[in-house]
Amino acid sequence: MLVGEVRYGRWGVLADLAYLSIGVDGTTPGLLFSGVKTDADTFIGTLGLTYRLIDRTDRWLDLVAGGRVWSVDNDVTFKAGRLPEFNTGVSESWVDPVVGLRGSIDLGSGFVAAAYADVGSGASDLTWQIYGGVGYRFNDHVLAQVSYRYLSVDYEDNGFVWDVAMSGPIVGLSIRF
Repeated sequence: MLVGEVRYGRWGVLADLAYLSIGVDGTTPGLLFSGVKTDADTFIGTLGLTYRLIDRTDRWLDLVAGGRVWSVDNDVTFKAGRLPEFNTGVSESWVDPVVGLRGSIDLGSGFVAAAYADVGSGASDLTWQIYGGVGYRFNDHVLAQVSYRYLSVDYEDNGFVWDVAMSGPIVGLSIRF
């Protein structure tokens, strides 16, 4: 996962990229195949234009408008047994426009709270995410954060269904220059 932002005055560009690769080997019943291997690769990229609605030294709030790109590649290999090796898979890519809000507020003594939420639809029926966390600002340039993210999408096209929710904790370090 990688997040980056470029700002000029009240305007900014935000990029949020995530790549997930999962693979597993297993056995198959019977003698037709000697085993099975599956691989699933997912790329999620959100790019948005931001506008600072509230800009104070102790808090800020941004309006975000942009798009989320999804790219999914699933492959299954049945390993040779009595039958020869057999490969199958499916790949899909799509884009959903999204809008959202994100903000931060100083809690005092170097601590901050941050939140982000967006929602969109386009190629998918619905995509949305929510993120919240707390951090500690060591100085004007370095911030450590602990947060939680929930990201969901409901996509279906020509028999391909990707109705997925991903969630979990995030530990990060922000460097501002």
